[in-house]
Amino acid sequence: NMTANTQRIETINNGTQDPKSSKYFWNNHTVHWVDFDTSKDVKVVTYSGSNQDKWKQMTTRQAAADWEKNNPGWIVVAGINGDFFENSGATTYQPTNNFMQGGDMYRPEKSSASNRFNIGWNADGSVIVGDPAVSKDIYLRVYNSDKSAIVNSVAISAVNKTPSATGITLLTKDAKDTYDLTGYKVYDCTYDICRLSSGGSVFVKGTIGEVVTLGAGSAPGDNQFYLASKDGSLDSVIAAGDYVKCEYVYEGAWSNVQNSVGYIDQVLADGVPQHRESTDAFAYTSHPRTLIGFREDGTTVFMVVEGRGKPIDYQVGVSHYESGQLLQAQGCVNGYNLDGGGSSTLMIRNPRGGFTVLNDPSDGSERSDGNHCLVVMRDPGFVLSTIDSTYDKAVVELIVT
Repeated sequence: NMTANTQRIETINNGTQDPKSSKYFWNNHTVHWVDFDTSKDVKVVTYSGSNQDKWKQMTTRQAAADWEKNNPGWIVVAGINGDFFENSGATTYQPTNNFMQGGDMYRPEKSSASNRFNIGWNADGSVIVGDPAVSKDIYLRVYNSDKSAIVNSVAISAVNKTPSATGITLLTKDAKDTYDLTGYKVYDCTYDICRLSSGGSVFVKGTIGEVVTLGAGSAPGDNQFYLASKDGSLDSVIAAGDYVKCEYVYEGAWSNVQNSVGYIDQVLADGVPQHRESTDAFAYTSHPRTLIGFREDGTTVFMVVEGRGKPIDYQVGVSHYESGQLLQAQGCVNGYNLDGGGSSTLMIRNPRGGFTVLNDPSDGSERSDGNHCLVVMRDPGFVLSTIDSTYDKAVVELIVT
């Protein structure tokens, strides 16, 4: 239910309307895209790697292999790079906008920029786009025995600061100080994931340990986090052996979102390309672009446009308006701009079970990015091999795995 396509297309620079203008000329593009329907067995996931303590930079192909390793029974069939990410200054590699990965809110902070919003995918494959509602509180969320559902959710009163006399306090490895936990009921817990956003928000996920007695100068060490209360707030919430996570949550219309990624600028709205003859440098200049589009029937399009190459090679890049035109040409009614430039990557699964990048990355090789959007499906349990085929003879082998 997915096709991969490559085409050479020409557009008028930035949608310039006056043929006498010096800005009126044709740009040559090489465009790659995949289109697919999402369902319970084919879905879009966002991914920033499986690193335990930190955000991680990796290529889209590496991200696909890493995701498969951590999600047995599923395979990746295509993928693109995702949102812009922090790769200068603090160089944390985390997305610049709000980000949820596999139902886990890794980064609750939202950008204040007027052109930065989010695309979210619900558990049923449906899509929501806009400015998500995120809780003001961080919650302690308790899983059922097989970790398939959240069965309890309680607001946390304090995180990595002086413990609250009432309610629940969370302390992680990122606490800046030690604390007096005399008189507190403290669960010594072990985490699988503990991420800190650049805005100071914590995400932690792991197993509840035994109750320990602690006093002054206390703080969790590596691989540990503490949940503490003085007024019995934890008594009916958790027990040793429970699996939990502490996170901010989506609310309202976004409450069923499982994966989300940020974008900068909508380039196609209700079938109309946006930013025609824009004077904004980011919008009107020609760059490699990574785009997500949606058709009226719900089909999703992942698209990458080549850039920073020669016109003769059809690799000059596109403006926002031209991006909207290219998505419109593939039947999309709405479309959005992700991280571009040297980050732009579209890869698909090849017959050998590996991954092939369709575009020519403008860096000369595939760039390591901070996050990615992957199309995944249930592992069908077989591989089609054409490795022994020649130009005049097809040999197709069905290998049951």
